Amino acid sequence: ARLVGHPLATDAELEQAAEELLALGPASVLIKGGHRPGDLAQDFWTDGSDAFWLTSRRAEGGGHGTGCVLAAALASGLAHGMDIPDSLVLAKAYVRQAIRTAPDIGAGDSPVRPGDWPSDPGDLPWLTERADTGRERPEFPRETRLPYGLYPIVDNLNLFQDLLPSGLRILQLRIKDPSAPGLEETVEEAIRLARAAGIALYINDHWQLAIRHGAYGVHLGQDDLSPDAVSAIRASGLRLGISTHSYREVARAMAFRPTYIALGTVYPAFSKQIDYPPLGPEHFRRIRRLIDAPVVAIGGMNLERGRAMRDAGADGCAAIAEIQRSPDPAATVAAWHGLFGIGSRG
Repeated sequence: ARLVGHPLATDAELEQAAEELLALGPASVLIKGGHRPGDLAQDFWTDGSDAFWLTSRRAEGGGHGTGCVLAAALASGLAHGMDIPDSLVLAKAYVRQAIRTAPDIGAGDSPVRPGDWPSDPGDLPWLTERADTGRERPEFPRETRLPYGLYPIVDNLNLFQDLLPSGLRILQLRIKDPSAPGLEETVEEAIRLARAAGIALYINDHWQLAIRHGAYGVHLGQDDLSPDAVSAIRASGLRLGISTHSYREVARAMAFRPTYIALGTVYPAFSKQIDYPPLGPEHFRRIRRLIDAPVVAIGGMNLERGRAMRDAGADGCAAIAEIQRSPDPAATVAAWHGLFGIGSRG
Protein backbone atom coordinates (compact mmCIF):
# COMPACT_ATOMS: atom_id res chain seq x y z
CA ALA A 1 0.00 0.00 0.00
CA ARG A 2 2.88 2.36 0.77
CA LEU A 3 4.62 1.58 -2.51
CA VAL A 4 1.57 2.37 -4.65
CA GLY A 5 0.09 5.10 -2.46
CA HIS A 6 -3.45 3.75 -2.05
CA PRO A 7 -5.27 1.22 0.17
CA LEU A 8 -5.49 -2.48 -0.64
CA ALA A 9 -8.81 -3.19 1.04
CA THR A 10 -10.57 -4.82 -1.92
CA ASP A 11 -9.63 -7.52 -4.41
CA ALA A 12 -9.73 -4.98 -7.24
CA GLU A 13 -7.40 -2.60 -5.38
CA LEU A 14 -4.93 -5.40 -4.80
CA GLU A 15 -4.98 -6.41 -8.48
CA GLN A 16 -4.53 -2.77 -9.48
CA ALA A 17 -1.55 -2.46 -7.14
CA ALA A 18 0.10 -5.46 -8.77
CA GLU A 19 -0.24 -3.82 -12.19
CA GLU A 20 1.23 -0.59 -10.83
CA LEU A 21 4.17 -2.49 -9.35
CA LEU A 22 4.74 -4.24 -12.68
CA ALA A 23 5.06 -0.83 -14.30
CA LEU A 24 8.07 -0.17 -12.07
CA GLY A 25 10.05 -2.87 -13.86
CA PRO A 26 9.84 -6.34 -12.28
CA ALA A 27 9.01 -9.32 -14.50
CA SER A 28 6.20 -10.44 -12.19
CA VAL A 29 4.59 -9.50 -8.89
CA LEU A 30 3.27 -11.55 -5.98
CA ILE A 31 1.19 -9.78 -3.35
CA LYS A 32 0.62 -12.06 -0.40
CA GLY A 33 -2.58 -11.70 1.54
CA GLY A 34 -1.75 -13.03 4.98
CA HIS A 35 -2.50 -9.67 6.62
CA ARG A 36 -6.02 -9.36 5.20
CA PRO A 37 -8.93 -10.30 7.52
CA GLY A 38 -10.85 -13.56 7.29
CA ASP A 39 -10.30 -17.30 7.59
CA LEU A 40 -8.61 -17.52 4.20
CA ALA A 41 -5.19 -16.28 3.11
CA GLN A 42 -5.32 -15.20 -0.54
CA ASP A 43 -2.27 -14.24 -2.60
CA PHE A 44 -2.35 -12.61 -6.04
CA TRP A 45 0.26 -13.05 -8.77
CA THR A 46 0.63 -11.59 -12.25
CA ASP A 47 3.27 -11.12 -14.90
CA GLY A 48 1.08 -8.80 -16.98
CA SER A 49 -0.25 -11.49 -19.31
CA ASP A 50 -1.02 -14.28 -16.83
CA ALA A 51 -2.62 -13.86 -13.41
CA PHE A 52 -4.25 -15.92 -10.67
CA TRP A 53 -5.17 -16.07 -7.00
CA LEU A 54 -3.91 -18.71 -4.57
CA THR A 55 -6.16 -19.43 -1.59
CA SER A 56 -5.43 -21.38 1.59
CA ARG A 57 -7.11 -21.79 4.91
CA ARG A 58 -5.23 -20.00 7.65
CA ALA A 59 -2.99 -22.22 9.74
CA GLU A 60 -2.47 -21.84 13.48
CA GLY A 61 1.18 -21.60 14.41
CA GLY A 62 4.24 -19.41 14.20
CA GLY A 63 4.31 -16.08 12.43
CA HIS A 64 7.92 -14.89 12.24
CA GLY A 65 9.80 -15.55 9.01
CA THR A 66 6.93 -16.25 6.61
CA GLY A 67 8.13 -13.81 3.95
CA CYS A 68 11.74 -14.99 4.08
CA VAL A 69 10.77 -18.65 3.89
CA LEU A 70 8.35 -17.91 1.03
CA ALA A 71 11.08 -16.15 -0.97
CA ALA A 72 13.54 -18.98 -0.34
CA ALA A 73 10.99 -21.61 -1.28
CA LEU A 74 10.15 -19.77 -4.51
CA ALA A 75 13.83 -19.56 -5.44
CA SER A 76 14.27 -23.25 -4.63
CA GLY A 77 11.37 -24.18 -6.88
CA LEU A 78 12.99 -22.32 -9.76
CA ALA A 79 16.30 -24.07 -8.99
CA HIS A 80 14.44 -27.38 -9.30
CA GLY A 81 13.53 -26.36 -12.86
CA MET A 82 9.92 -25.40 -12.15
CA ASP A 83 8.28 -22.41 -13.76
CA ILE A 84 7.03 -19.51 -11.62
CA PRO A 85 3.38 -20.70 -11.25
CA ASP A 86 4.43 -24.18 -10.10
CA SER A 87 6.99 -22.66 -7.73
CA LEU A 88 4.32 -20.33 -6.31
CA VAL A 89 1.90 -23.17 -5.59
CA LEU A 90 4.56 -25.30 -3.94
CA ALA A 91 6.05 -22.39 -1.99
CA LYS A 92 2.65 -21.43 -0.55
CA ALA A 93 2.13 -25.04 0.53
CA TYR A 94 5.63 -25.04 2.04
CA VAL A 95 5.01 -21.86 4.03
CA ARG A 96 1.68 -23.09 5.35
CA GLN A 97 3.39 -26.28 6.48
CA ALA A 98 6.12 -24.18 8.14
CA ILE A 99 3.51 -22.12 10.01
CA ARG A 100 1.48 -25.16 11.04
CA THR A 101 4.48 -27.07 12.40
CA ALA A 102 6.21 -24.11 14.07
CA PRO A 103 7.73 -24.85 17.49
CA ASP A 104 6.14 -23.18 20.52
CA ILE A 105 8.87 -20.78 21.61
CA GLY A 106 8.40 -17.83 23.94
CA ALA A 107 5.26 -15.88 24.74
CA GLY A 108 4.56 -14.41 21.30
CA ASP A 109 4.49 -15.71 17.75
CA SER A 110 7.09 -18.39 17.18
CA PRO A 111 9.36 -18.54 14.15
CA VAL A 112 8.10 -20.77 11.36
CA ARG A 113 9.76 -24.14 10.82
CA PRO A 114 11.13 -24.84 7.34
CA GLY A 115 10.83 -28.57 6.77
CA ASP A 116 10.59 -31.30 4.17
CA TRP A 117 8.86 -31.25 0.79
CA PRO A 118 5.17 -30.48 1.45
CA SER A 119 3.12 -33.64 1.85
CA ASP A 120 -0.11 -32.70 3.65
CA PRO A 121 -3.11 -32.05 1.33
CA GLY A 122 -4.35 -29.41 3.74
CA ASP A 123 -1.35 -27.25 2.85
CA LEU A 124 -1.99 -27.21 -0.91
CA PRO A 125 -3.57 -23.92 -2.04
CA TRP A 126 -6.26 -23.82 -4.69
CA LEU A 127 -5.89 -21.63 -7.76
CA THR A 128 -8.58 -19.44 -9.33
CA GLU A 129 -8.71 -16.57 -11.80
CA ARG A 130 -10.73 -14.43 -9.37
CA ALA A 131 -10.53 -14.03 -5.62
CA ASP A 132 -14.27 -14.45 -5.06
CA THR A 133 -14.37 -17.86 -6.75
CA GLY A 134 -11.51 -18.91 -4.48
CA ARG A 135 -13.75 -18.19 -1.52
CA GLU A 136 -16.70 -20.17 -2.92
CA ARG A 137 -15.42 -23.62 -3.84
CA PRO A 138 -17.88 -26.18 -5.21
CA GLU A 139 -17.60 -29.82 -4.17
CA PHE A 140 -18.42 -32.94 -6.17
CA PRO A 141 -19.47 -36.35 -4.86
CA ARG A 142 -16.54 -38.63 -4.15
CA GLU A 143 -16.24 -42.02 -5.81
CA THR A 144 -17.50 -44.96 -3.75
CA ARG A 145 -16.02 -47.67 -6.02
CA LEU A 146 -12.43 -47.37 -4.81
CA PRO A 147 -9.83 -48.37 -5.66
CA TYR A 148 -10.28 -47.66 -9.35
CA GLY A 149 -7.85 -50.25 -10.67
CA LEU A 150 -7.85 -50.21 -14.46
CA TYR A 151 -9.63 -47.21 -15.96
CA PRO A 152 -9.84 -47.76 -19.74
CA ILE A 153 -10.32 -44.85 -22.11
CA VAL A 154 -12.01 -45.79 -25.39
CA ASP A 155 -12.91 -43.78 -28.46
CA ASN A 156 -15.49 -45.94 -30.22
CA LEU A 157 -18.61 -47.89 -29.42
CA ASN A 158 -17.34 -51.22 -30.79
CA LEU A 159 -14.44 -51.40 -28.35
CA PHE A 160 -16.73 -50.08 -25.63
CA GLN A 161 -19.13 -53.00 -26.19
CA ASP A 162 -16.27 -55.49 -26.28
CA LEU A 163 -15.19 -54.39 -22.80
CA LEU A 164 -18.58 -54.55 -21.11
CA PRO A 165 -18.36 -58.24 -20.11
CA SER A 166 -14.76 -57.95 -18.88
CA GLY A 167 -15.51 -57.10 -15.24
CA LEU A 168 -14.68 -53.41 -15.42
CA ARG A 169 -16.08 -51.01 -12.86
CA ILE A 170 -15.29 -47.76 -14.61
CA LEU A 171 -14.88 -46.57 -18.22
CA GLN A 172 -14.32 -43.33 -20.08
CA LEU A 173 -15.66 -42.54 -23.53
CA ARG A 174 -13.39 -40.02 -25.24
CA ILE A 175 -14.43 -38.81 -28.69
CA LYS A 176 -12.41 -35.65 -29.26
CA ASP A 177 -14.06 -34.53 -32.51
CA PRO A 178 -17.21 -32.53 -31.64
CA SER A 179 -18.40 -32.93 -35.23
CA ALA A 180 -18.04 -36.72 -35.30
CA PRO A 181 -21.02 -38.33 -37.12
CA GLY A 182 -23.63 -39.66 -34.73
CA LEU A 183 -21.86 -38.26 -31.67
CA GLU A 184 -24.97 -37.78 -29.56
CA GLU A 185 -26.38 -41.18 -30.50
CA THR A 186 -23.05 -42.82 -29.57
CA VAL A 187 -22.92 -41.09 -26.22
CA GLU A 188 -26.55 -41.96 -25.48
CA GLU A 189 -26.05 -45.63 -26.36
CA ALA A 190 -22.82 -45.88 -24.35
CA ILE A 191 -24.59 -44.45 -21.29
CA ARG A 192 -27.44 -46.92 -21.70
CA LEU A 193 -25.10 -49.90 -22.06
CA ALA A 194 -22.90 -48.87 -19.14
CA ARG A 195 -25.89 -48.38 -16.87
CA ALA A 196 -27.21 -51.85 -17.75
CA ALA A 197 -23.77 -53.37 -17.04
CA GLY A 198 -23.34 -51.54 -13.74
CA ILE A 199 -20.30 -49.63 -14.98
CA ALA A 200 -19.52 -46.04 -13.99
CA LEU A 201 -19.20 -44.20 -17.31
CA TYR A 202 -17.45 -40.86 -17.60
CA ILE A 203 -17.91 -38.83 -20.78
CA ASN A 204 -14.85 -36.83 -21.85
CA ASP A 205 -15.47 -33.18 -22.80
CA HIS A 206 -19.10 -33.44 -24.01
CA TRP A 207 -20.63 -32.43 -20.70
CA GLN A 208 -23.91 -31.19 -22.18
CA LEU A 209 -24.57 -34.62 -23.70
CA ALA A 210 -23.49 -36.34 -20.48
CA ILE A 211 -26.01 -34.28 -18.51
CA ARG A 212 -28.76 -34.67 -21.09
CA HIS A 213 -28.53 -38.46 -21.17
CA GLY A 214 -27.67 -39.11 -17.52
CA ALA A 215 -24.06 -40.29 -17.55
CA TYR A 216 -22.34 -41.23 -14.31
CA GLY A 217 -19.77 -38.46 -14.64
CA VAL A 218 -17.81 -36.08 -16.85
CA HIS A 219 -14.07 -35.83 -17.39
CA LEU A 220 -12.62 -32.44 -18.36
CA GLY A 221 -9.18 -31.23 -19.37
CA GLN A 222 -7.74 -27.94 -18.18
CA ASP A 223 -8.87 -26.10 -21.31
CA ASP A 224 -12.49 -27.11 -20.69
CA LEU A 225 -12.78 -26.02 -17.04
CA SER A 226 -15.13 -23.13 -17.64
CA PRO A 227 -17.19 -21.92 -14.66
CA ASP A 228 -20.40 -22.52 -16.64
CA ALA A 229 -19.48 -26.13 -17.40
CA VAL A 230 -18.46 -26.93 -13.84
CA SER A 231 -21.55 -25.24 -12.40
CA ALA A 232 -23.88 -27.15 -14.74
CA ILE A 233 -22.20 -30.50 -14.03
CA ARG A 234 -22.42 -29.94 -10.29
CA ALA A 235 -26.08 -28.89 -10.49
CA SER A 236 -26.88 -32.07 -12.42
CA GLY A 237 -25.44 -34.28 -9.68
CA LEU A 238 -22.86 -35.89 -12.00
CA ARG A 239 -19.35 -36.62 -10.82
CA LEU A 240 -16.31 -34.82 -12.21
CA GLY A 241 -12.78 -35.91 -13.06
CA ILE A 242 -10.09 -33.42 -14.10
CA SER A 243 -6.82 -33.89 -16.00
CA THR A 244 -3.62 -32.40 -14.51
CA HIS A 245 0.13 -32.64 -14.98
CA SER A 246 1.68 -29.93 -12.78
CA TYR A 247 1.34 -28.26 -9.37
CA ARG A 248 -0.44 -25.33 -10.99
CA GLU A 249 -2.97 -27.58 -12.72
CA VAL A 250 -3.56 -29.63 -9.58
CA ALA A 251 -4.15 -26.44 -7.57
CA ARG A 252 -6.59 -25.25 -10.23
CA ALA A 253 -8.41 -28.58 -10.25
CA MET A 254 -8.67 -28.68 -6.47
CA ALA A 255 -10.49 -25.33 -6.55
CA PHE A 256 -13.44 -27.45 -7.74
CA ARG A 257 -12.94 -30.35 -5.27
CA PRO A 258 -13.57 -32.95 -8.01
CA THR A 259 -14.45 -36.61 -7.68
CA TYR A 260 -10.97 -37.61 -8.82
CA ILE A 261 -7.81 -36.23 -10.39
CA ALA A 262 -6.06 -37.74 -13.42
CA LEU A 263 -2.33 -37.01 -13.05
CA GLY A 264 0.24 -37.43 -15.82
CA THR A 265 1.70 -38.01 -18.26
CA VAL A 266 3.83 -40.18 -15.96
CA TYR A 267 5.65 -42.09 -18.72
CA PRO A 268 5.99 -41.24 -22.42
CA ALA A 269 2.47 -41.66 -23.79
CA PHE A 270 1.68 -44.29 -26.42
CA SER A 271 -1.29 -42.39 -27.81
CA LYS A 272 -0.23 -38.75 -28.18
CA GLN A 273 2.66 -36.31 -28.22
CA ILE A 274 3.09 -33.98 -25.25
CA ASP A 275 5.03 -30.74 -25.01
CA TYR A 276 6.29 -31.25 -21.45
CA PRO A 277 8.53 -33.91 -19.86
CA PRO A 278 6.84 -36.94 -18.28
CA LEU A 279 6.55 -36.73 -14.52
CA GLY A 280 8.13 -40.06 -13.67
CA PRO A 281 7.11 -42.10 -10.60
CA GLU A 282 8.93 -40.01 -7.97
CA HIS A 283 7.53 -36.66 -9.11
CA PHE A 284 4.11 -38.30 -9.37
CA ARG A 285 4.48 -39.46 -5.75
CA ARG A 286 5.35 -35.97 -4.53
CA ILE A 287 2.38 -34.34 -6.22
CA ARG A 288 0.00 -37.14 -5.27
CA ARG A 289 0.71 -36.66 -1.55
CA LEU A 290 -0.73 -33.15 -1.77
CA ILE A 291 -4.02 -34.18 -3.39
CA ASP A 292 -7.04 -34.72 -1.17
CA ALA A 293 -8.91 -36.82 -3.73
CA PRO A 294 -8.49 -40.15 -5.50
CA VAL A 295 -5.77 -40.01 -8.15
CA VAL A 296 -5.63 -41.92 -11.44
CA ALA A 297 -2.21 -42.17 -13.10
CA ILE A 298 -2.16 -41.67 -16.85
CA GLY A 299 0.42 -41.87 -19.61
CA GLY A 300 2.25 -44.88 -21.00
CA MET A 301 0.63 -47.36 -18.62
CA ASN A 302 1.14 -51.11 -18.66
CA LEU A 303 0.87 -53.69 -15.89
CA GLU A 304 4.49 -53.37 -14.79
CA ARG A 305 4.28 -49.58 -14.61
CA GLY A 306 0.92 -49.89 -12.90
CA ARG A 307 2.65 -51.65 -10.02
CA ALA A 308 5.02 -48.69 -9.63
CA MET A 309 2.06 -46.31 -9.74
CA ARG A 310 0.19 -48.25 -7.08
CA ASP A 311 3.27 -48.03 -4.86
CA ALA A 312 3.48 -44.28 -5.59
CA GLY A 313 -0.07 -43.77 -4.29
CA ALA A 314 -2.24 -44.08 -7.39
CA ASP A 315 -5.78 -45.35 -6.86
CA GLY A 316 -5.89 -46.61 -10.43
CA CYS A 317 -4.37 -46.24 -13.88
CA ALA A 318 -5.96 -44.93 -17.04
CA ALA A 319 -5.00 -47.09 -19.99
CA ILE A 320 -5.64 -46.64 -23.68
CA ALA A 321 -3.23 -48.76 -25.72
CA GLU A 322 -3.02 -51.42 -23.00
CA ILE A 323 -6.66 -52.37 -23.40
CA GLN A 324 -6.97 -51.69 -27.12
CA ARG A 325 -4.13 -54.10 -27.91
CA SER A 326 -5.14 -56.82 -25.48
CA PRO A 327 -6.12 -60.17 -27.09
CA ASP A 328 -8.09 -61.02 -23.94
CA PRO A 329 -9.63 -57.92 -22.32
CA ALA A 330 -11.19 -59.91 -19.47
CA ALA A 331 -7.82 -61.36 -18.49
CA THR A 332 -6.22 -57.92 -18.71
CA VAL A 333 -8.87 -56.42 -16.46
CA ALA A 334 -8.53 -59.30 -13.97
CA ALA A 335 -4.76 -58.81 -13.81
CA TRP A 336 -5.14 -55.09 -13.14
CA HIS A 337 -7.82 -55.63 -10.53
CA GLY A 338 -5.60 -58.18 -8.82
CA LEU A 339 -2.82 -55.60 -8.77
CA PHE A 340 -5.06 -53.13 -6.93
CA GLY A 341 -6.72 -55.73 -4.72
CA ILE A 342 -10.13 -55.50 -6.32
CA GLY A 343 -12.45 -58.51 -6.22
CA SER A 344 -14.86 -59.47 -8.99
CA ARG A 345 -17.77 -57.10 -9.48
CA GLY A 346 -20.91 -58.07 -7.61
